[in-house]
Amino acid sequence: MQKNKVDNVTALLQMRDDMKSYADAAEKLAESIAVMADVLISIGQKHKAELDALEHIDPPADETKSAESKANEKPVTLEDVRAVLAKRSAEGLKEKVKSLLQSHGAKRLSDVKPEEYSTLLAEAEVLKDA
Repeated sequence: MQKNKVDNVTALLQMRDDMKSYADAAEKLAESIAVMADVLISIGQKHKAELDALEHIDPPADETKSAESKANEKPVTLEDVRAVLAKRSAEGLKEKVKSLLQSHGAKRLSDVKPEEYSTLLAEAEVLKDA
């Protein structure tokens, strides 16, 4: 009976020591993770600063071309849109033309806001009989 108690106490003491070792290892792991997180944040901030600096140097070629082409484009006029809409109506797409105008909040072309002309023109150009 006495040997059983000693064995149990020994086992409990061993378990306590093992749990302390596990707790110490978990604490070291948490400290390592915190250090790694700090390093990663520092690296991310450094690279973000580098990217921000590079973005101000040269805009991508696509942006330069699109800005140039927009500057060279003449603004879409009411007459431009009217011509395409009249053509689509003559092609038998009168209902689709009406629907397109309504999608821009208008009953007639003259009700469409000038800033919407380019969008309306692009939509009218791709109208198809379906």
